[in-house]
Amino acid sequence: MLIQAAKRLGYYVITSGNNPGLIGHQYADEYCPADFSDKEAMLRLAESKKIDAICGNANDIGLLTSIYIAEKMNLPGVRDQYVVSRIFHEKDLFKQFIGKLGLPTPQSRTFDSANEANNYLKEVDYPVMVKPVDLSAGRGCREAHDYDEGVSAVNYAFQASKVKRIVIEEYLPGRQYDFHTLIIDEKVRFYSASNEYSFKNPYQVSCLTIPGDHSSTVSDILIDEINKMASELHIADGPLWVQYRIKTGVPYIIESARRCGGNNMLDILSRGYSFDFAEWYVRIETGLEYDKLINPLQHNKCQGYLSLMAPRNGCISGIQVSDELREHIYNEYYWYQDGEEVDDYLYSRYGILLFEYDDEEQLANAANQINELAYIKMK
Repeated sequence: MLIQAAKRLGYYVITSGNNPGLIGHQYADEYCPADFSDKEAMLRLAESKKIDAICGNANDIGLLTSIYIAEKMNLPGVRDQYVVSRIFHEKDLFKQFIGKLGLPTPQSRTFDSANEANNYLKEVDYPVMVKPVDLSAGRGCREAHDYDEGVSAVNYAFQASKVKRIVIEEYLPGRQYDFHTLIIDEKVRFYSASNEYSFKNPYQVSCLTIPGDHSSTVSDILIDEINKMASELHIADGPLWVQYRIKTGVPYIIESARRCGGNNMLDILSRGYSFDFAEWYVRIETGLEYDKLINPLQHNKCQGYLSLMAPRNGCISGIQVSDELREHIYNEYYWYQDGEEVDDYLYSRYGILLFEYDDEEQLANAANQINELAYIKMK
């Protein structure tokens, strides 16, 4: 939706990244392959293309690189400084920040040495979560229930991390939730709470539904906490969302980001609130005038998405969608080929289904059986 919104606003859109198979490239005017984790290479590409503006994507590293380029090239747009944005997109910096504010979050420690991390594992209370500080979508994350599992998780996280830093944190059981907000003048002007579901990979969200189960009880708490973050760092206007879990009735913040959500989240929010979030995001990122959201947005849909992932490695033979779910789908995207080989089933996605129901009960019933209602078939 960002690419389409930018084109509606008259921009010639160039996309990048090292995966030419991503569906967004099909909508761009030009695709220039590059690794957006290499900010210097991306800066050289941006300079060679003489770009006039830049918009971050739905990836933490990609967003940080876009901010780095914007600062180096003095591009227009409303965005945090690079040093501030790192706080929201590197897990150790974020945990230190909200810890200083006294906000509820799982206890954690940061390590840049595997030996030090392994020594710490001898004294922790299990289970724990081990994560790279710089990756999103569950990459490099593992839960450990004893010392041996902890050592394995530490090695796995260090191998995945590009900056070679990890966090070991208290594990909180139960479902994880999203809380999306838009910040204007250092205050929350819009929010939307949602439920998260996982398929084969417990650390990656494959299904999400709106509204969230605890929206009426935790929204005011989270708004107050996010306002404290915004005021403390004097953050720029734009999105800010957090993931949280409930412990003894209190929302504990797990992670955060200042980018648009993935899996066509902007599409869901735009339809559910009758407001073009994609265009708003592009406007704010490129320096155009944007709505200050003085009038509150009203939610009028019970919605969700399903990110289609394979149940195992192997060969895709197609996608099955039940008639029961089909009648509730309002948009769908696919980028797989029949016969395509899957070699990374825990992280690879091959399509997205966007759906809506008349009420929350129907939506919850569908979400609880979503992987039987739609799935990838394997040969």
